[in-house]
Amino acid sequence: MQASLDRFAYGLPDPQEQEPPQVAQCTYCSEAIYADDEVTDVEGELFCNDACFRRHVGGCIVRAGDVV
Repeated sequence: MQASLDRFAYGLPDPQEQEPPQVAQCTYCSEAIYADDEVTDVEGELFCNDACFRRHVGGCIVRAGDVV
C-alpha cells in the first residue's frame, strides 16, 4: 500500500474516539471503572453497580412479606 502525499488525507485524531482512562476496578467483580462512570462508593471501596455491592455485603432483593 502506497502512502498518501495528500496532507489532508489523515486528520487529527478525534478525542471522542479515545476511551476514557481506567481509574479503578470494582471491588467485587474486578470490572474496569473508567473516568466519569457512575459507581457506588462505600468507605472508599468502589462497586460498578448496585448488584455487585449487594453481593459483596451478602444482600439480595426479596418481596416484602416473602421474607422467611
